[in-house]
Amino acid sequence: MSSSKIIIRNALFSYGRTLISAALTLFSSRWILADLGASDFGVYGLAGGLLFFVSFISSILSQGTGRYLAFAIGTGSKESVMEWFNTALNVFFCLPLVLIPIGWGIGEIMVRFVLKIDPSRVHAALWVFRCSLVSFFAVLIATPFLSLLTSKQMIHVAASLMLVHSFALFGIAYFLPVLPGDHLVSYSASVMCSLILLQVLYVCVCRQLCPEARIMPGFWWNWKRIKTLARYSGWLCVGTVGTVLNVQGQSFLLNLMRGTSANAGAGVASSLSGQMQTLANAFLLAINPEVVRREGANNHKMMVGLARRSSKLGMALLLMVGLPLFCECEYILKIWLKNPPPYAAFFTRLAILSSLFYKMAVGHRMCFQAVERIKNQQLVEFSVFAGTTPIIAIVFWATHSVMAAFSLVVVMQLVYFLATAYLGSRQYEWPWCVAVKEILIPSVACFLLGLFLFFVERTFLGEGNFLRLVITTLVLTAHVSLFFIAFAFSEDERAFLKSCFIGLKSRICKVWRFYDAPI
Repeated sequence: MSSSKIIIRNALFSYGRTLISAALTLFSSRWILADLGASDFGVYGLAGGLLFFVSFISSILSQGTGRYLAFAIGTGSKESVMEWFNTALNVFFCLPLVLIPIGWGIGEIMVRFVLKIDPSRVHAALWVFRCSLVSFFAVLIATPFLSLLTSKQMIHVAASLMLVHSFALFGIAYFLPVLPGDHLVSYSASVMCSLILLQVLYVCVCRQLCPEARIMPGFWWNWKRIKTLARYSGWLCVGTVGTVLNVQGQSFLLNLMRGTSANAGAGVASSLSGQMQTLANAFLLAINPEVVRREGANNHKMMVGLARRSSKLGMALLLMVGLPLFCECEYILKIWLKNPPPYAAFFTRLAILSSLFYKMAVGHRMCFQAVERIKNQQLVEFSVFAGTTPIIAIVFWATHSVMAAFSLVVVMQLVYFLATAYLGSRQYEWPWCVAVKEILIPSVACFLLGLFLFFVERTFLGEGNFLRLVITTLVLTAHVSLFFIAFAFSEDERAFLKSCFIGLKSRICKVWRFYDAPI
C-alpha cells in the first residue's frame, strides 16, 4: 500500500474514533460535572494534574522512541527496529523505579499543604492522585508497544483500541451515580482500571501484529542507543518542562486567584478544546511517522515538503472545528452543561486561540525531530512557555483581572511560532517569511473573515439557538475550506487533496458495492 493511501486510512480511522469519542465525552462530562459538582470536578482535575510533570517525561521518551523507531523503519533494517524497541522497553521498565517515588512524595505534599482544597475533600483528593499514579505506571510499561504500532503506521489499530477505552469511560460516567462510596474516589478508581485494561490491549495486540515486538534481553543494555535516546529525550525535556511550568503554573495561579470553581471552568475549557485539537490532529498524527521515515530514507526534500503541507492542512482542519466552536461557545456550553462553571466560555475561547497559534509550528516541530536538531528549538520553547506564567502573575497583580492576565497566553503562543519559524529557516530549507506567508497570514485572515460572517449571520438569526448553531457550523466550515483552497494551498497541494478525495470515494464505492451485492 502506498504512503498516501496509508495516511488516508489512518486519518479516516483517527477521525472516526475522535468523532465518536468527542460525542461520548460531551455527554459523559456533563454527567460527571452534575454528579460531582463544580468543586469536586475542579479537585479531580487539580489533583490528577499533579502527575502532569512525570507524565510529560513519559511523553518525551515516547516521542524520542517513536522518532528512532520510525527512522529505523525508514532505513529498512528490521534488526535496528528490534534493537530500538528493546532499548525503549528497558528504559520504560526502569523509569517508574525513579519517577514514582519522587512523584508520590511531591504529590502528597502538594495536596496536603499547598493546594487550596476544602479540608473535608483532602482525603478524596489524595486518592485521586494515587489512582493517577498507578495509571501512570501502566502507561509507562505499554509505551514502547504503542510507539511501535504508531511508527509502523498501524494507527488505525491504536485508534480502534482507544475507541474501546472511550466507551469504557462513557459507561463509567453513566453509572457514576450508583457507584458505592465517595463518588470522586470511585470515579478515579474506575478510570484507573479502564486505563490499565487499555495498556494491556496495546501490549497484546502489538506482540501479535509486529514481529519486531520481541523481548530480547541481549538488546536491553545497548548503552550507545540508551545514551542517544537519553540525549535526544533530554533536549525534548527542556521544552516540555517549559510547557509543564506553563500549564501547571497557570492552574495553580488560577486556583490562588479564584479557587477550585475557576479551575472547574478551565477544566471544562480544556476538555472541550482538547477534543477539538484531537480531531484536528488526526491527519497530523497519520503524517508525522511518514515525515521521519522519509528522512530515514534520505529523502530530505520530500520530508520538508510533507511537513509544510501538513502545517497548512492542519491549520485548515483546526479552523474548521475551532472557528464554529469559538463563535457559538456560550450556546454550546449551555446545551452541554446547562450551568457552566465560571470563566468556562472565556477559557474555551482562550484555548482555541492558543491552539491556533501553537499548531502553526507543527510542521516545523516535525522537521526538527526528523533531522535530530532540536536543541535550539527546545530552548526557545522553554523560554517562551516558562516565562508565560510570571507575566500572567504580574499583569494580574497590576490589573486584578483574570481575563486581562490570561489573554497574554495568546500573545506568547504567537511569539513562539515566530521564533520557531526563524530557527527553521536557519536549520533546513523553510524560510521564515515563507512560513508567515503560507501559514500565519492565511490562518489569521480566515479567522477574522469567519468572525465577520458570524456577526452578519447573528444580525439576521438573533440569539443562540440550535438552528443558528447548525447554520454557523455549515457556513464557517465551507468558508474555511474554500478560503484555504483558493488562497493558501498551492497547485500541488490542491492536486494532493483531489487524489485523497478520489481515493476516499473509491473506498466508499467498494464498500457500497459489497453491501449492495445480491446474496
